[in-house]
Amino acid sequence: VISLTDENSSAFQYRGEAQISLSNFNEGIIDLEKAIEIEERKSKEISWYTPLSFNSLKMSGSAKLLINNFLGALDSFEKLVAIYPNTLYKQSLL
Repeated sequence: VISLTDENSSAFQYRGEAQISLSNFNEGIIDLEKAIEIEERKSKEISWYTPLSFNSLKMSGSAKLLINNFLGALDSFEKLVAIYPNTLYKQSLL
């Protein structure tokens, strides 16, 4: 169980991935966006911290494509490229 005040981005990421695997795309996207938000906040509060949101951004963008939210998918993928510019050549976006 995840509480509304929980700051564990991994818990939100894993639940979001599980929701998407069950075709509950909107619920999964909400959890992934929460995981991304937590990581972005940590990176602003701690100068040396690198957000651990690669998979959340990738899954969020892919799920948005599946529900035809193309602008939302573009936003997720643009964030992914901005944060991890040197990682994308190693992994497929979809």
